[in-house]
Amino acid sequence: MQEFHKKTLRRLLDANVIVAMGSDDSQRTLRMELNYWFGLGDMDDARTLKVLCENTPRAIFPNRKIGKIENGYEASFLVLSDNPLSNVLKIRVQAFKVKRGVLLK
Repeated sequence: MQEFHKKTLRRLLDANVIVAMGSDDSQRTLRMELNYWFGLGDMDDARTLKVLCENTPRAIFPNRKIGKIENGYEASFLVLSDNPLSNVLKIRVQAFKVKRGVLLK
């Protein structure tokens, strides 16, 4: 099943289909989904980050300007302690958060 998921995800991403991450199971968290994607192996970290940080928030909140650092967009973002492009799971370690322009601790 994991091989099927891996091939399907690759085909969707290669075809520029807008993929969002999440689950229909209320017991599964986004972190669990990210761990599953990572466990598939050989997934492109940059593409995974795009799904996680751009596509998914836009799918959940279609009327908000989020998911980009650009003029007119909400200033909501995480500053990470390490580079997630070397390992997407590094997204778990945050240095600090900014939500709508306010620094959170």
